[in-house]
Amino acid sequence: MSELVPPPESLIATAAALRATGESWENVGAAVDRHADTVRRWPDRYPAEWARTYRRVEMQQVADAAHEARIILRAMLRDKRGKYRLGAATQLLHFRSHAWRAEREPGPEVDETVVREAEAFRELRSMSDEDLEKSIERAWMNYGDQEFIDGAGI
Repeated sequence: MSELVPPPESLIATAAALRATGESWENVGAAVDRHADTVRRWPDRYPAEWARTYRRVEMQQVADAAHEARIILRAMLRDKRGKYRLGAATQLLHFRSHAWRAEREPGPEVDETVVREAEAFRELRSMSDEDLEKSIERAWMNYGDQEFIDGAGI
């Protein structure tokens, strides 16, 4: 079996950004000159790289939408009809109260353990059987049987 050569991170980032904006797998594949079935597997094969860009772009999309909504609500505050002004003011206050709460609460963190495990798994998958066997032998020699098993959480 041939060894998988990861695509450049810039291609993964481009694909993730396009997907985060709602592009189809076919359009994403065409944009990065890869088959749609290939790029469809990238989130699973390269989770750290994919998640980094996808989350950033998705959060930017949400921020852009919120900004546009605030512009519209502020325009509605100037409407001559009182019911629109009241509704807009209510929505703006509701948005601001959520923003204040979010500023006080810690945000979701990227689980660094998952990222490290994904990177280790990718490294192990890229090793030949011979290199993998040597790596295991070195670990056994360095840590001993029980110490190695205890340290690995097995």
